[in-house]
Amino acid sequence: MTLFLDQNPGAYGRIMPGRSATPRQPTLADVAVLLLAEGQIESKYMPRNQFFGHITAAQFVQTQAALNAINNPDASAQAKAFRQLFIRWLDTRIAPDDLNNIYWMANNFRNVKEASNLLRRIVTTDGVQPYAKAQSMIYLYQRGTPEELAIIRTQLKNDTGTNNRMQIAPANGKDPAVFVEAQIRDIALALLLTHAKQDMKEYGYVLTNGFTPAMAAQNYYGYGFKTDDDRKAAHKKFEEFEAKQKAAPKKDEPKKDEPKKDEPKSETPPVRQQKR
Repeated sequence: MTLFLDQNPGAYGRIMPGRSATPRQPTLADVAVLLLAEGQIESKYMPRNQFFGHITAAQFVQTQAALNAINNPDASAQAKAFRQLFIRWLDTRIAPDDLNNIYWMANNFRNVKEASNLLRRIVTTDGVQPYAKAQSMIYLYQRGTPEELAIIRTQLKNDTGTNNRMQIAPANGKDPAVFVEAQIRDIALALLLTHAKQDMKEYGYVLTNGFTPAMAAQNYYGYGFKTDDDRKAAHKKFEEFEAKQKAAPKKDEPKKDEPKKDEPKSETPPVRQQKR
């Protein structure tokens, strides 16, 4: 709280008694002490009130001093030690209360592999808020590795709602508006469809005005299904699509029950005997 108020002395509409009105950025040592403390104390013992519950060390590892140390650990002995402490702190973020408000920070450290592990943990940990899971899946998708797609796939049965029920006005301005909403499994499916170059609309998704299928790789707020029946049909269709893809012969392989083509035999021309 002290570091936050030093950075933002006018937060909450007034200067706290005894504090300077001039913003002060925390030093590398300040952030290091905070990382060390949070890494040692269990989440359930962290004070979380309505004003400062969302403020953690994640707010301060993106100050310039911390960024310089994390991105350039060889610059000094202090920088190298700070990066190691930062990585250890990432590994201790396991409680839902910690994971809910940290995904945006994890995405900003793509050069730190442990940050990807943190995003995976956000997606797969029970109790994490839907908005954090949905956005973390998008960040993992943007990394584009098979491992990240496998993590997204684990959410295809997660029927938790994302609380993003949307009203879509008809294009002709005459028909009644429709309401759509998305569950976590719908976000996962949309990302897998995008990866497979499948059109979301052909799977029954309804998109808000101005939202395009390509935008699913950037934002989860803009599409959904009108009914559970539409949702079930979409997921079933994707299962059938994947089954068909697995059954299809690979390139240059014969189709099932199709005999292999005989390879052309090379004939050796007869040797002509020379006349004596």
